[in-house]
Amino acid sequence: MADQFYNEAKRRALDALINGGSAADVRVRLVMTNTTCDTENDGITDFADFTTVDVCDGANYVDKALASEAVTTDDGNDRAEYDAADLTWTALG
Repeated sequence: MADQFYNEAKRRALDALINGGSAADVRVRLVMTNTTCDTENDGITDFADFTTVDVCDGANYVDKALASEAVTTDDGNDRAEYDAADLTWTALG
């Protein structure tokens, strides 16, 4: 018997886990090349679980909060999508 995780279920899971209603505070953090965030996977449940984060050290750098978040269902590609407004760091040195 085959298993199926339907697109609407994917969307609802993303909406509950990432968006959290409107209570979630999702932020973007730029990291440098010495990070382990791109290679560690097992046992990571929280940001503090990474061995080396190596946050961007450019002048005027700050973490940024996402805005205009939206979770949608894409039946044509069999997936759910999470999107937010584009971010820019205009004075990053």
